[in-house]
Amino acid sequence: MARADAADDAFIAALQQKGVTVADRDAAIAAGHSVCVTFAQGGTRAAVVKSMLADGFSPQDAGRMMAASVSVYCPKYRSAVDPTP
Repeated sequence: MARADAADDAFIAALQQKGVTVADRDAAIAAGHSVCVTFAQGGTRAAVVKSMLADGFSPQDAGRMMAASVSVYCPKYRSAVDPTP
């Protein structure tokens, strides 16, 4: 079982505030971290969304998940998600 921490709690809260239903907390947290890994490996927004769609997320939830992940776990990739200054 994953150890809960403040960042994970903030991530789950951000998802819920965006209207994403979190049925499996650990799976959602793992998906959130995978967003950051994809960006760290040079992936694009499109690559992140494509991966999330393949994992069964709706297009809306994929976008919300990506935004929450970057906001909480890897803010250094914020420009990859929202290129406006």
